[in-house]
Parts: sequence; structure tokens; C-alpha cells
Amino acid sequence: METKVVLLGDFAAFDNGLLGRNWKQGLKSLKEYLMSFDLVIANLEVPITNIDRSYVPKGIHIKSDEKMIE
Repeated sequence: METKVVLLGDFAAFDNGLLGRNWKQGLKSLKEYLMSFDLVIANLEVPITNIDRSYVPKGIHIKSDEKMIE
């Protein structure tokens, strides 16, 4: 039996920017494609959180809202 695996690097989901406001529709075809694999492994580049503050005093801090995983 053959197992189909896909590896994704640096995946980040934001509700603005390049995907625009209708980001769910924009990712629908990607989801359908990824569903054809037996295993999908992605590097989640940003944390998904509703925390509004950072615990680290310096550097770049990016995050994605929890609504991105509805």
C-alpha cells in the first residue's frame, strides 16, 4: 500500500493581507488538494492565540487569531 505525504513549510494564516477578506474561499481549493494526501505536515510559522501582549521584550512578534482555525 502506498502512502501519500506532503510537507508544507512556514505556513501562516492571517485574515488580512494577501488573502484579503474572503480568505476561507481562497484556501478552499488548497484544502481540497491537501485532503488527497494521507498525511499532511506543516510548519506553523505563527502561534494561534488571543493573547494581546508579548512576554519577550524585543524582537518581532507575530500571531494569528483563534478564528483562523474555526
